[in-house]
Amino acid sequence: MSDQINVNSGSGGGGAGTVVAVLLVLLVVVVLVWALAFGGFASLSGAPASSPANSGTTINVKPNVNVQAPSSTGGNSGTGSAPAPAKP
Repeated sequence: MSDQINVNSGSGGGGAGTVVAVLLVLLVVVVLVWALAFGGFASLSGAPASSPANSGTTINVKPNVNVQAPSSTGGNSGTGSAPAPAKP
């Protein structure tokens, strides 16, 4: 009769606990993305994710833009480029 000792190392890690932990983490990530990016339960009711600051008021924005072309000097008509350097 010989003495034999079987030693199993603890490597592996593919058990049911690991699978449940990975699924739980994925579920938490999906819920956070849904709540933050898509409005969570407010999107199910059809209501906006956030209410306006003052309901019943409208803000009309009418910008007034005044653009003036730069004045040209030296008789250069129309090209808009800098004058040519003087010849020596």
